[in-house]
Amino acid sequence: MKKFKYLPILALVGTGSLFAQPTDIGRIEISITDKYKAKVEEANMFLDFPSFKDTSTEKMEVKYQIFSEAVDVQFRPKTLPPLKIKSLKLEKLPRGLFRFGYGFYNTPLADLYYNSGRSTKYNFGFSARHYSTQKGVDGIVFDNNAISNNFIGAHLNRFYKDLAWNTSAEAKFNKVSYYGVDRIPIGETVPEELDPNANWYRQFGINSQLLSTNGKGMAWLQKLGLTYYNLTDDYSTMENNLELKSRIDIPSGAEKINTDLNLSYFRTDYDSISKFSQSYLTLQFHPKISSTKNDWSFDFGVNLYYNSAFKSDEDEISGNVYFFPELIVRYPIVKDVLTSYAGWEGELIQNSVSSLFEENPYLNPGQELKPSRKTDLFVGLNGILSSSASFNIKGGFMSVVDQALFYRNPFYYFDSIQPGLDIQYDKIDRYYIRGELGFNFKNNLQINLNGELNSFILTNAEEAWHLPKFRAGLNSVYTLKQKLKFKADVDYIGERVAFAQEDNADLSNTLSAYVDLGIGIEYLYNSRISAFINTNNLLNSNYEYYLGYRTQNINVLFGLTYQF
Repeated sequence: MKKFKYLPILALVGTGSLFAQPTDIGRIEISITDKYKAKVEEANMFLDFPSFKDTSTEKMEVKYQIFSEAVDVQFRPKTLPPLKIKSLKLEKLPRGLFRFGYGFYNTPLADLYYNSGRSTKYNFGFSARHYSTQKGVDGIVFDNNAISNNFIGAHLNRFYKDLAWNTSAEAKFNKVSYYGVDRIPIGETVPEELDPNANWYRQFGINSQLLSTNGKGMAWLQKLGLTYYNLTDDYSTMENNLELKSRIDIPSGAEKINTDLNLSYFRTDYDSISKFSQSYLTLQFHPKISSTKNDWSFDFGVNLYYNSAFKSDEDEISGNVYFFPELIVRYPIVKDVLTSYAGWEGELIQNSVSSLFEENPYLNPGQELKPSRKTDLFVGLNGILSSSASFNIKGGFMSVVDQALFYRNPFYYFDSIQPGLDIQYDKIDRYYIRGELGFNFKNNLQINLNGELNSFILTNAEEAWHLPKFRAGLNSVYTLKQKLKFKADVDYIGERVAFAQEDNADLSNTLSAYVDLGIGIEYLYNSRISAFINTNNLLNSNYEYYLGYRTQNINVLFGLTYQF
């Protein structure tokens, strides 16, 4: 061991400062046993959020005041020069269209449409259409099955600052032949060139309505309209229908109660075999409100009807009140992609000669007319599968009281007085599911698929006459380089029961299922002229629409279209 003795002066240097010391400071001994080795200690890291424990849990009271003071900010933005609006000449659109075609079995087609140009004050136009055909139905005793559909219409729309007044008038002249006899009683013969009984329906109507274009033109009143038509036929039928329709939006907080208040009156007179008349007066009150909460949306409402009926063979006027609740709920499972919905709706449907003719033109004149009461409970799902595909699926339970069913006497070939179909009313409960699938590929190819499956439960009749339990369809349009347009329509209708088999064992009561295929091709020569070919019943199926009423064979129609 080494020993060192330090002088006092050396001790002063070690302290790093000079100061006065006592004369005798004693002796200091330092023992060194090894060489000095430097060592770096591990550093302690300070975290961004150090943990600490507050020793004081008492909340401090803080008093403060905020004083506002205007501060002058020296900011002077540079003035931008005004933009110049350049006027562009709008492309001149065709105002009119004329289409003419001719097909097998003496089938002419003519369409004419004209509409005035752009205007902020008024708009007017007119249209006309004719389509007729003869013959071409196999398996019937008559050589002629002529039909003729004719339409003439005109409209005038007047625009004001806050209102729009729309008026239209139309006339229809439609002929139907009761050709649906495919057999004759044994021992009887039909003279050659004998035409079946036919009926011409003539209908004249006018419609006028006043609309609020910005929701403020007529205060709460949004729409006020009047509709009237008169219908007659060759069997001394006359029908008059008058409707007054209005829409009122009643403010209710942030929402509005959309209220439809409608009044309708129609009267039908028959004077063929026997004189008979019937009339109905219907008042509808239909308030509805739409609301949203979070992602849910709701439609609440009530559909209330008062319906009075008068029939010439009854002494009293009967009146009834019908109540239908309305509730529709929607919820987006995936926003803007997939939406679920459910609802409960109902309505009163007034059957008339005009509405039933549109559904089935082969009805015998003189039918009793009753309103149908429909209630529908349903759930559904709709959405998009991709940027070019969408779908909708809906299923539920529907109940219709006094549903109009088309029924034909199974011994119709013995009946020369009533050659068409009659109406039977019954209560039908229906479980259904229907689906729709649509595709749109770059606006060049559009495809729509649909299908419906039904299960019927009837109160009186054995079956739902002439109603299929399954039906499906496909509609498609393909445009090739803006020059060729291809169309294809496919309809599948399942089997239908026409009558109870025990009523006539010699005739099948089931109408076979069928597929109806139609294809069309149109060549666009330029923006104004095009030529087309349309084919109907391309598979040449000899199916029946209704009992005894068969379809026309394959028909090909050629035509031209000119826009001006």
